Amino acid sequence: MFHRRFVPGLILLAMALAFAGCLFGGSDDPSPPAAPEVLGITPEGGAIHVETWSDVHLRFSTAMDEASVEAAISVTTQLRENLPFTVFWMGNVANIEFDSDLAHETTFTVTVGISAESSAGEPLAEPFVSSFTTLPTRPVVLSTLPADGATGVSLNVDPRISFSEWMNEVSTFTGLTVDPAVLFAASFENRELILDIQDDLTASTTYTITVPGTAQAIFGGETLGEDYVFSFNTGSGPDLEGPSIVSFDPPDGATGVSRDIGEITVTFSEPVVQWAIIESLDLRLEGLVYESPTMNDERTVLTLPLLRLPPGVELSIDFGALTDLAGNVGDNPPEYSFTVGGVADLHPAADGDWWLYWEQDDWGNASYLTRAENFSGGAFDMASYSSDRIPDEYTILEHVSRYTRSGTELTLISQWDGSDDPVVFSPAVTWLRFPLTAGRSWSGLTGGEFDGNSARITYTGEVLSITDYYIEDHLRDERPGWRLGRDRDITGYYPDCAEVRLDWEIEIFDGDSWQPAEEGTDISYYCEGVGLVYRHSTTLEEGGVEPEETHTHLSWWLVGQ
Repeated sequence: MFHRRFVPGLILLAMALAFAGCLFGGSDDPSPPAAPEVLGITPEGGAIHVETWSDVHLRFSTAMDEASVEAAISVTTQLRENLPFTVFWMGNVANIEFDSDLAHETTFTVTVGISAESSAGEPLAEPFVSSFTTLPTRPVVLSTLPADGATGVSLNVDPRISFSEWMNEVSTFTGLTVDPAVLFAASFENRELILDIQDDLTASTTYTITVPGTAQAIFGGETLGEDYVFSFNTGSGPDLEGPSIVSFDPPDGATGVSRDIGEITVTFSEPVVQWAIIESLDLRLEGLVYESPTMNDERTVLTLPLLRLPPGVELSIDFGALTDLAGNVGDNPPEYSFTVGGVADLHPAADGDWWLYWEQDDWGNASYLTRAENFSGGAFDMASYSSDRIPDEYTILEHVSRYTRSGTELTLISQWDGSDDPVVFSPAVTWLRFPLTAGRSWSGLTGGEFDGNSARITYTGEVLSITDYYIEDHLRDERPGWRLGRDRDITGYYPDCAEVRLDWEIEIFDGDSWQPAEEGTDISYYCEGVGLVYRHSTTLEEGGVEPEETHTHLSWWLVGQ
C-alpha cells in the first residue's frame, strides 16, 4: 500500500486501486414493465405476531425513483397515526426502518401511493396496501411440531413448541400435560420447548398437549394468560428415515435464471427441526440475502429473500444433513447451484450503477465505507469515507479515485485525497487486465505532480492463480440480516477468484536524479460477482528497518444495481 510519508498526494492510492473491480451488468435484462409493481413485502400481508423491532421491506419489479417512492409511502396504525421512518435502498428493495420500536398488539398498514414512480418515470398502476400485527406484551405460542390438527404423525416423534419469548422452566413444566398420558422429559432449546417422549406413541390415536396458561416469561414475568392446547393424530408406525430435499426453486442446475427472482425456496420431505442446516456457502449469495432466511410454521420450506442478482454467475449452497422430529438424520444432499442469465464481469457496466464496500481489519472493525458510482461510459468514481470510530456513521470523505474501463483494461486516471487539486496519472495506471486468467501479466510506468514534487511509479501485475478464497469465521459477525450462521461452523468461500500480485516502486525527483522512496507488494483476490474480497499489502520505506503489513477483508452489499 502506498503511504503518505514521502508522497502526500499518494495517500491510500493502493487501497483505492484495490477496491476497483466489482460486478455490475444489465444489458441482458428484459425490458421492465410499463408500470412498476410491488412484488413482495415483509412482514407478509396479514402476518401476526410480528416482532416490535421489525423493519419493513418492499421489493419492486424495477429500479425506482427513490424520492418519489419515499414520499408515497405511509405507515399507519388502526388509529390512523402516521409513523416516522427512514428508507434505505438496496437495489430494488426499499428497507423501511422505524424511528422507534413499534407498539405491541397493534395493526400497522403500509401504503405505497400511485405517485411512486420507476426511474423511467412510470407510476404504480394502483396503490399498494398491506397490513401486519405485532406481538402482544405477554408471551404467545408461535408454532408447534407436529402442527395442530396434523394426521399420520410418526409414533416416535418428539413434539416441539416455539414461544415468542424465553420462558421460565418451572412455571412452564408445571401443568404441562400430554393426553393420553405418556412418560416424557421436557427441556428448552432457546425459546423452543422439546418433549422427549420416552416410548413410542400409540398408533391411530389423537394426542392433545396442553401448555398451562400460568407459563411465565423470564423477562417481564407475564404469563400466557390461558392454556394453549393443540392436538395431532398418529399414523401406523415409527419414522425410521431422515428427511431429504424434495425440490429447489430455482431448480438445481438451472441456467439463464432471471436476476429478479426475488427468493430461493427449498422444500423438505418432512419437518426439519434444525433449520440452520447450511455447511458451506458461496459468500456472494450471502451478500444478496437482504434479511433473515425463514422457515414456514411446518418447517418444510426454507426461504431466502434475495436482492437483484449479479449477471452471469453460478451461485451455490452446500446443505448439510437434515434432522427430523424423530431424531433421524438424512443423507447429505448434493451441492445446490444455479446460474444467472447474462455475462459476469468485474467492473460496473451500466451508467448509474452504484454499490458499497465495507472494509474490515483482522479484528472485524469497520474502518472505511467506499461508495463507487458509474457515471458515464464505463468510468466510475470510488469515494472512501471513514467513520471516525462511530459505527455506521461514515461522514468523513477521505479520498476519491476515478477509474475507467476501456477495452480489456481497468485503469486509474486520477485521485483526490483532500488536497486542493486532484492528482492526474499520466499515463493512467493499468490496474487490471481482463480476462483475469492465470499467468496473465502487465507492467507500466506512470508519473504526476504530487504536492510540488515530481514522482514516478513503476509497477508490474500478474494473475498468479484462479482459486476459491475461503474466509475463516466469516459468518460470525457479518451481515446483521443473515442469521443462519450464528454459532455454527459454516464454511464461507468466494469461488473462482483471481489471485493478483502487484509490485510497485515510488521514486521522487530531487532536482538532479530520481531517488527511491517506497516500494511494496499487494496480493489481492478478485471474484466474479463481487470484485475484491481480500488484500494483503506489504510496504517498505526507503531506509526502513522492516516492512509494514496490512490485511484487509471486505464485506459488501450489492445495493445499487
